[in-house]
Amino acid sequence: MQNRKGFWQNMRKKQTWVASIFLIIVLGIVLTFYFFNARQVKAVTSSFIMDTVVTQQVYGKNAEEAAEEVIQKLTEFEQKYSMYLETSEIYRLNEAAGREAVALSPDVLSFLRRAAELSESSGGVFDITIAPLTTLWGITTGNTKVPDQAAIERAKSLVDIHSLVFDEENQTAYLQKSGQAVDLGGIAKGFSCGIAEKIYEKYGVTGALLSIGGNLYAYKEKPDGTEFKVGVRDPRGEENAYFASLNIQDTVVSTSGDYERYFEVDGVRYHHILDPDTGYPSRSGLISVTIITPDGTLAEFWSTTLFIQGKEALEKYRYRDDFGFIAVDSDFNVYVSENLREKVMITNENYLKIWD
Repeated sequence: MQNRKGFWQNMRKKQTWVASIFLIIVLGIVLTFYFFNARQVKAVTSSFIMDTVVTQQVYGKNAEEAAEEVIQKLTEFEQKYSMYLETSEIYRLNEAAGREAVALSPDVLSFLRRAAELSESSGGVFDITIAPLTTLWGITTGNTKVPDQAAIERAKSLVDIHSLVFDEENQTAYLQKSGQAVDLGGIAKGFSCGIAEKIYEKYGVTGALLSIGGNLYAYKEKPDGTEFKVGVRDPRGEENAYFASLNIQDTVVSTSGDYERYFEVDGVRYHHILDPDTGYPSRSGLISVTIITPDGTLAEFWSTTLFIQGKEALEKYRYRDDFGFIAVDSDFNVYVSENLREKVMITNENYLKIWD
């Protein structure tokens, strides 16, 4: 009798053990299914913000909420930083040039100071006080013209980052010369990638690909666990044509090119990337520069700076480890930094990769 009782006790223990294993397996399957489907939820948006098309592919169970908030925050960002909107803080700063300091909100002051510091570090190659020149040429507003030399010289005299003065105690900024103005268009889109990153983190997004003009931001990974594959625009091809591709994750790809905004007069192309030293569109021998780095602000800063400095400066930055670059000269030679050599694939036979 005792043996029979022990037998049934052992049987019950085994049944309980089998049932527990079964429940664990079922729970694992359910959780895997839930996790997989949560990653698969996708939101796709397209908006016009900061004078460019902004698109998103967002994955995760809160993808739609995240995408909507990105649009909202980028719109608010533009309203604070645009030099063209009368309600913006930068517009007020520009209007008060040569007269008085302007109180700025902490986030605007912080971004403006960083942009000024980057301008100073470039030795004048990149300068956010270039607004008098950009306004004169009218390329970003559609009122394009080739100005006379006297007008260019007057505008050049106002481009001086050292005339932008900050008062941290009173939270103000001041442009010392009448007629000066700040234009953050050459760095704001890259900075806004950081705004999107915080929102994606907030909503537990599993992956996203954000496009803002010439900037691409890959947040985390695709639903299948692989990196995002992106193309580098063919500077002499159609809008959707690419000459190279690479895989990216948690990084920003920023491209400056003479094809983005330009007009032609007598067969000469006048693009929107102005050289503060000459007052004219840059003629550095490069037609496209792409920067890859996790910091969107730096990505856009360096793409513009290297574009103006030209191909003679590329060797200087070839072995940097804080960013990588893909540059194209007017003969379609492609220069790829050392840290991207194995990652970049040239897909157009008209382009020749240098430094292989």
